[in-house]
Amino acid sequence: MERRTKIILLVIVSVLIIMGIVLFLLNIGRPGAPTPGAGTTNTNTTVGLGTTPGTPPAPTGTEVVPPPPPATVSDDTKLRTGAQNLSVLFAERLGSFSNQSGLTNITDLKSVSTAELYNYLTGTYKTTLMGTLPPADKYYGVTSKVVGTNIDSIDSSSATVTVTMQRTESGTVTNVSTVTRVLTLTRSGDTWLVSRFKVQ
Repeated sequence: MERRTKIILLVIVSVLIIMGIVLFLLNIGRPGAPTPGAGTTNTNTTVGLGTTPGTPPAPTGTEVVPPPPPATVSDDTKLRTGAQNLSVLFAERLGSFSNQSGLTNITDLKSVSTAELYNYLTGTYKTTLMGTLPPADKYYGVTSKVVGTNIDSIDSSSATVTVTMQRTESGTVTNVSTVTRVLTLTRSGDTWLVSRFKVQ
């Protein structure tokens, strides 16, 4: 064999060996590549309680505590909150009106009143209130803002709530006073309705 052919063969063999080494080293650095000396690789990952893939499981003997469940509102709290919110809405709406509004505040109470109370409000109560208002050419208005509530009694079907309001009368003069109303509520399905009220 000629010397030149030997050199060419030697160069080709050397290049092949170097390429083999480079490919071997690149293959080791890839995820999931076989480990040298191992026949097969198990790619299944077992995830323990409280771990996520890629993180080590909790050390042996360490208890993994699951997160607490979301806070729940008790039925009693829901009843009380519903009764209180309805009482505020009813008292402020009933106690806010003017002689130029046609007492539309009363018709707004239909959805939060029992049928019997609503008939009273739109009949006798409205007629009596209209008779006490000055003529519409001179403005007179009342704004009521609840400043305190107290649930006197409550169960799954009825409640009594005392509501304290700041009442501001505006007209030729402004007068501020405190008014207390006692509301009786009745439960209708999942909804509270006002069935009676009185001024203290």
